[in-house]
Amino acid sequence: MRNNKTIVMRKVRLTLMAGAVMVTVLATSCKKEETPAPTPATPASLYTRLGGDAAITAVTDQFIANVLADPTLVDNFVAAGTASNEAQYSLFRERLIDQLCDATGGPYTYL
Repeated sequence: MRNNKTIVMRKVRLTLMAGAVMVTVLATSCKKEETPAPTPATPASLYTRLGGDAAITAVTDQFIANVLADPTLVDNFVAAGTASNEAQYSLFRERLIDQLCDATGGPYTYL
């Protein structure tokens, strides 16, 4: 009899273990799949928000015109924009535009 009881107990344990495994498998397979959180959008650079190359160039040109028109500042830029100094004026203008574009996250690199 003891032998039969042992066999029955083993069958009961195996049945319970199999049931536990089945419940675990079913519980995990029914689990709702989590979707990853959306990636936040990258904000536009200051360069883009300012209007890009055209806007920065226009502001730079107006700034230079304002400096040359101001009698208290023009002495610091003697002969700037004149025919004899046109190359230096162009270089100054280009570098100022490059610096502003670089500082605001634009495509230019200020050297």
